[in-house]
Amino acid sequence: MLSDKSRPVIQATLPVVGAHIQEIAQCFYRHLFTTHPELLNGTFNRGHQADGNQQQALAGAVAAFATALVKTPDHLPENLLARISQKHASLGIQPEQYQ
Repeated sequence: MLSDKSRPVIQATLPVVGAHIQEIAQCFYRHLFTTHPELLNGTFNRGHQADGNQQQALAGAVAAFATALVKTPDHLPENLLARISQKHASLGIQPEQYQ
């Protein structure tokens, strides 16, 4: 849920972030794999990284999540969260890996 302080910031930046979400996702993964190259072995699908599917999935999830928080601030987008958590659980992602 968005706080009263965060809501106007998300609303104001959503169009700009949406317009650049692919670039943001590419930058995110570039930084992630530079910092943690071990994640490319068995955690992330190299094919999905190479063809851009992973970046597209992240971009779509971020945009959908932010949009849902703005449009329906009293409800979390539970279907989206469930899909992400199920995928992470299937990969064996551990809490300490989110750091």
